[in-house]
Amino acid sequence: MEQHRIAIFDLDGTLVDAYDAIHRALDLTLREMGHPGISYEEARRSVGGGDLALLSRLVPEEQIQQARTAYRARHIELLGEGARLMPGARELLCWLARRKILIAAATNRSRTTALPLLSRTGISPLFDLVVTAEDVERLKPDPEQILRILSHFSCPPHHAVFVGDMVVDYEAGRRAGVPTIIVLTGSSRREEFADTGALLCENLFQVREEIRRRFPARVLARR
Repeated sequence: MEQHRIAIFDLDGTLVDAYDAIHRALDLTLREMGHPGISYEEARRSVGGGDLALLSRLVPEEQIQQARTAYRARHIELLGEGARLMPGARELLCWLARRKILIAAATNRSRTTALPLLSRTGISPLFDLVVTAEDVERLKPDPEQILRILSHFSCPPHHAVFVGDMVVDYEAGRRAGVPTIIVLTGSSRREEFADTGALLCENLFQVREEIRRRFPARVLARR
């Protein structure tokens, strides 16, 4: 029996640019709760650890759950106009599907916001599995999300590839034993990977070529 091949993706900064929706929702939530607002760049650099970790740095402990509820509601409202696909994302996912490579997401987003994000950017039908913050006990950089995906499909690490944009993604992939590609379109800068030996790509078009080298072509379409 032929084993599955899987391409696993982080979402924000990797496949999707939702930084505007994140910033606007976060800024509105903070201001309405009587706290200073946050700049776009500060919000962009602060994501990646999940909304609980993000808000824990910005509001007192007793306000975290209130802020989280308000932030998620506003964020979902803003996704329609404040989120878009990264250049080459749809083309990459469709190319993977044609090559019978399974597609999964490993995201520190909550399921509450991850699924609407995939739906509103039109790529939800292309995913075979989505693993979010609620599906695991430990978020990236812990490898639990990636290991859960591998286990679900009974896939060995060398038959998978993980694509992310942050140091937490690189660490999660490394600890899962999965070949990992970092695309420099998100929150982490090139210099943050200087001593890691990470494979870096400028964009998703380069990522596609890296995956092409790792996974030989298949003739039959999956869908």
